[in-house]
Amino acid sequence: MNRRFSLAAVAAFLAVALVSAFADVTIITKNGERHSGQLAYHAGSGDLGVNAGGREQMFPFDDIAVLAFTGGDPSKEELEKLPTSDNPPERERHMLVLKSGETIKGKYHGFDGDQLTFDVWNSSGSTDRRTIKLSDVARLYVSASGARNVFNTVLSGGSSTASTSTSNRGGRRWEGTPVEIKVESNRAWTDTGLLVNQGDRVRFSTSGDIKVDPQITTGPDGSTALAGRSTYPVKDMPVGGLIGRVGNGAPFAIGTNSNPITMPATGRLSLGVNDDKFTDNSGWFTVKIQR
Repeated sequence: MNRRFSLAAVAAFLAVALVSAFADVTIITKNGERHSGQLAYHAGSGDLGVNAGGREQMFPFDDIAVLAFTGGDPSKEELEKLPTSDNPPERERHMLVLKSGETIKGKYHGFDGDQLTFDVWNSSGSTDRRTIKLSDVARLYVSASGARNVFNTVLSGGSSTASTSTSNRGGRRWEGTPVEIKVESNRAWTDTGLLVNQGDRVRFSTSGDIKVDPQITTGPDGSTALAGRSTYPVKDMPVGGLIGRVGNGAPFAIGTNSNPITMPATGRLSLGVNDDKFTDNSGWFTVKIQR
């Protein structure tokens, strides 16, 4: 009897605590904060969150403005498609933008593994439930008014990369003061929250060691203990080395190089480790970034 009760209790707990962690995401809250990691979604709860380095952080659904599955800020044209009302009708409650550029208005229903379910109203006035792979999603707008507030500089015709901005809405700008970032090795990319312009000269100072395998420890230049792979983000850099990218651009090597690196594009700067498998990684690099 007790054993059956225990098994039932465990099953119930697992049903509630089941987590989807199939995609990297940046959750942007209505106050402009950005939290990056693997998407965390508990069945039976409307809250969403991120899992970063084994630490989970959940957010009430009503506090979220946008779920971004790609780097960089949205365009003014995309933002202008959002409802202007703080309380839009149900059929326009949320807006989904696919990587193909397609925009879909409707109502978010939930996540199921590596897929998102979304209700769309058809011409007859009834709803069709669409299932979309997260790998095809660029952004999910949860709050139109929240997103408009976060990206107000983009909507006003300015650029969220303006050098005079010190707000973290849409990303932070920094001048002479170094910014310190913790880069976890068990996920592909860490969003620094920093915006760079093409041609900016950025200096990185990196410390720490990570494990790319339970038996292999490496510093920021990577380890030659494992053979290189064509599937590594930077093919000519050893596994585990510190790398960067701007937006969704091509990754570039950083390692222990302390000389300024010229930014290849304008957008949000992300850092990561040069690997194609992260589940057996542990540890982190501490990176100081200075322009």
